[in-house]
Amino acid sequence: MVYRRKDATGWWFRGVKDPVAGKRPQVRAHATKKGDAAIEQARFRADQLSKVPAEDDLFNFIQQVFAPEQRSNLSYRSKVRELGIINDHLVPEFGGPMSAITAEKIICYKNARLEKAKPDTVRKELQVLKHILNLAQRFKRITHVPFADIKLPRAAPGRVRWIQPQDFTKILSKLDERYRLAVVFLINTGCRRSEMLNLCWSDLDFAKGIAIIRKSKTNTVRYVRMNEEVKTVIKACIRKVGEERIFWFTTPDGLSWAFRQAVSRAGIKDFRLHDLRHTFASFIKMSGQDIDTIARLLGHADLRMSQRYTHLSPEFLRKATEGIDGMFGQIDSAKPEEERVN
Repeated sequence: MVYRRKDATGWWFRGVKDPVAGKRPQVRAHATKKGDAAIEQARFRADQLSKVPAEDDLFNFIQQVFAPEQRSNLSYRSKVRELGIINDHLVPEFGGPMSAITAEKIICYKNARLEKAKPDTVRKELQVLKHILNLAQRFKRITHVPFADIKLPRAAPGRVRWIQPQDFTKILSKLDERYRLAVVFLINTGCRRSEMLNLCWSDLDFAKGIAIIRKSKTNTVRYVRMNEEVKTVIKACIRKVGEERIFWFTTPDGLSWAFRQAVSRAGIKDFRLHDLRHTFASFIKMSGQDIDTIARLLGHADLRMSQRYTHLSPEFLRKATEGIDGMFGQIDSAKPEEERVN
């Protein structure tokens, strides 16, 4: 059907509905006669249909289903990383029908990527692909997910770098007061940098002694206990008119840069801002708390993230060696008869 528009001259028609945008494009015909414009519309729509990807096309499925699904599940930073993986690696390699993605093709991709990237990077890329294909199977776009017999690259052990109180004091002495407030807050709460910088005055409950983390990496809400050090920090923060954020006086990059400079001036090696979170968790574990507690305090979605701190527990070390008590210690019975003490 061709038609006239009140706000424009000539004949107009609509094309085929775009599966991603969800709209039918409005096109102005080159023809001046209505019959010729109708013929032009038919050709335009036929051309559109020839370019519409198959229902199981990887990119089409990502645009229609996967991307909208992930918008509410991931933080901004995670979405940017995932989008980079999809655009830079998965679509160029696996673009086209998802039914054509075989185990052999995935293994070839894995082996080729391991020659250029770290195992953790390749593991993350394959996990994103697996997630896409699992969702596609759920939506009946494909019948089989070819990951059953594929071993993902082994994940590197999580970093655990913590610091003693005396070294932490050295770092504080090299920081300006505004950065000192932020650093003391981080080591006493185990918060991520982004969680702290997004914290607002309305998120504090001094009566209960808690701070509410509303914008976490895992998009979940959790509660952080404010000890006396944290309360002192909060009271020292200057409240800015029209600004709800507590730590408005610094930026993510500015804080990290200042911390690196302070660590260097304090003469401490290999210690990062995020290691304040590891320090918090390490001392919590050494005080006798269990893994479930640490996971809740840190906001870990997966307990495996918290397992890295298990070895810091004296109780864990005791139990680990209990099983061999007496198995290798029979010194007296191993002596010759004449050497034994009666």
